[in-house]
Amino acid sequence: MRHNFRETLNIEISKELPRVVHYFLEGHPYGLQKVMYLLWHLAIRGERPVNWADSLRIAVREFLESERSDFEKSWQDLTPPQRKTLLAVAMGEGAAIFSRDALSRIGLAQSTVYQAVNALVEKGKILKLADLEGNTYVVQDSIDRICLQMIGGVPVQEIVERLVPLLGDAPVI
Repeated sequence: MRHNFRETLNIEISKELPRVVHYFLEGHPYGLQKVMYLLWHLAIRGERPVNWADSLRIAVREFLESERSDFEKSWQDLTPPQRKTLLAVAMGEGAAIFSRDALSRIGLAQSTVYQAVNALVEKGKILKLADLEGNTYVVQDSIDRICLQMIGGVPVQEIVERLVPLLGDAPVI
């Protein structure tokens, strides 16, 4: 990736930039490629020196807004209990999804959540992880997880701002 910036734009980018994007998207190859493309495109249009922190904010925000729009189409294919359950898992309820407190927050009966969890596992939306303490459920796709956080009320700007400290002192080039 760094090679592409050097060869096509004659710009060096910090090693940390793709690492931060990779970490943030949990290695999601499509997401990494898309965000890096957006950064590359911003560098073409932008002025020199490039402020990578600002460019990263813009690229990730554009990426997440686009992905949220796409995600919301598949969201409509889920039943209301599946939506509530998926959102609860994305917001951190996956380890105790059947607990009284979680069921109260979700607003569904245990049997309904059980059916929704099974359907979501079957559809590949969530993953069941078994350990000695029981089952934990996680949203399988890292981009879906972020989109669900946005649907759950976390502002895109807050999500984007989590990235910038990870960038450290990447140079402005």
